[in-house]
Amino acid sequence: TLFRSTHISPGDFPDCYKMQEQLMAHDFKKFHSLKPHMIEALDEMLTSDIAKLMPLLRQEDLDPTDHIVQGGAFDGTHNGPFVEGSTEGVYEGADDEEWVVTRDKPKYDEIFYNLAPMQGDRKS
Repeated sequence: TLFRSTHISPGDFPDCYKMQEQLMAHDFKKFHSLKPHMIEALDEMLTSDIAKLMPLLRQEDLDPTDHIVQGGAFDGTHNGPFVEGSTEGVYEGADDEEWVVTRDKPKYDEIFYNLAPMQGDRKS
């Protein structure tokens, strides 16, 4: 099969029937012919050029220098403009020992129990 001969996982291919349906709308006679020199250039880039860049990425991960963005909206903040001052919402109580809900639980318990639903009665 194609999967075995190319060593490509079946999950990496599109759904065959959906692909056939989409390709039926195209006239393959209008497609430009394959240019071998372009395929060779692409192959060279994938096998050689990108391989040369990979050690640089690894070196960047090993570099202990802290690359902090500075200036503009980042001035005067420790964590950047998107985290600084975000103590409400999903971050509320993130550093607290106690669950944030327990602070107001008695207040909301009272409201809930005062709803006094009857058997089979639903509150929406």
